[in-house]
Formats: sequence, structure tokens, C-alpha cells
Amino acid sequence: MLPPDSFLKQVPHALESRARLILEAAGWAIDSILIAFSDLESVALATPIDQPSTELEHRLFVHCWSIVDQCHMLRSVLQRLPVVHPEIAHFVQQTEGYTFVRNSMDHLAEKLDNLVRAKVTKPPIFGVASWIRVDPENIVGGKVVGFTSWNVSSGTVLATPGWTAVRPRRELCAAEPVSNFYFEAFEHSVDLSQLIDDIRVVVEHFDTTVRARIDDGIREGARARGIDPEEVLKLKGSGGLKIGFKIAIV
Repeated sequence: MLPPDSFLKQVPHALESRARLILEAAGWAIDSILIAFSDLESVALATPIDQPSTELEHRLFVHCWSIVDQCHMLRSVLQRLPVVHPEIAHFVQQTEGYTFVRNSMDHLAEKLDNLVRAKVTKPPIFGVASWIRVDPENIVGGKVVGFTSWNVSSGTVLATPGWTAVRPRRELCAAEPVSNFYFEAFEHSVDLSQLIDDIRVVVEHFDTTVRARIDDGIREGARARGIDPEEVLKLKGSGGLKIGFKIAIV
């Protein structure tokens, strides 16, 4: 998850309501992606290669589709910021495939006949999750000397089945047992591991450049109104409420 002091967790209350809602939604989507990716890593590490694991394999796709949905939402809200900086525009462009995948699944019911008739090569209907796993026997003297390339598919195979066997596109590390995550569905492929790297860049942009500009603007506006700017800046965060009622049955 985002750290508690991240700007997207501490959005100033003094911001115009629409901009504040966009930033809170972006923070929510990023948290959701980071949690889903962490869970995806755990499931990928726990999935056995030599025996059926229906529940674990289904969990893989629950997390993959969650990341797809939340990335689509993140892209959508970021494009509605009052000012879209180059760092944000680059992220939106790089993650366009997530919206293609999400829209294809969203309109699945309307496209059933076309999908059945299609003759093109494509992944199974609910996609293919791929990753690289480095097991203890693949590490010699602290160095990675081998790995297992995983591909797990889900759903009916229509027309000619096809997907890409994952190859390491980034250096393998002994301290990172699972990496290089990809997801393919509806003729589109997305790099989940790269998404996490891209999100870190976006978060850094908000925590530095955006925070500084917004805080300076709030200070200027507060001083113009004769208000202590630091008191105004203390009002931050989206808050939340959790209530539990203990009820005795007599």
C-alpha cells in the first residue's frame, strides 16, 4: 500500500472538491493495485507445478483482473486532473492496454457471437497469467543459474489457442523468487511488473512536484485571506469510519 504520509493519502481539504476527489480516487486505485499485485506474488509462489491447484489458479485471475480494472480507473481519473503533467501523460499512454483488456471483458456478453465465430489466434477467454519463478535449487553461490517459466490459462479456448511464453525482461534476483508478471487476454498483453514500476514513478511525482505546487498555492491563498496557512494545511486526508456493534442475544 501507499505509505501513510504519501500525498495521495494526505490530500489537503482546502483543494477544490473535484480535484480532491480525483486525487483520492487515484490513491484508492493505486492502493488496490499494489495490494492485488502483492497477493498475486504470494499465490504465484504458492502454486505447485506438479499437482492440480484449482483455487490457487483461480485466485491468480481474480488478482489479475482486479489490477486491470483498477488500472483502467486510475487512467480515467488521472486524465481528468486540472493539469496533466508529462509524467502523468506518459503513464496514461503506457497503460492503454489495460483499458483495452477491461473494455473487452466489460462487453463480453455483447460479443459472444463474434468471439465464437472468430478464427484468429487468441488466449483462452479469461486470459493467461505468466511469470518467472526462481526456486532455491536455481540459486548457486547467491547467483541465479536457472528459473521456471510459468503460464497458467483460464477459460474456454476459442479458435486457435495462443499466448506468449514469458522470458525474463529484467534481471533475475535471488531475493525475488517470483517476477516478470504478464497477463494476456482478448488479443492484448500487459506487463504487470512494469505497471508497478510505472506506478512508483507516478507516486513519486505526486509526493514531490504536485505536493509542493499545491501546498504553495494553498499557503498563498490562505495568506491573501489573512488565515494561518499552516493551520489550513493541517486539514488533510480522506478519513474513514469503522464501527462495530457488540450485541448480546439474551
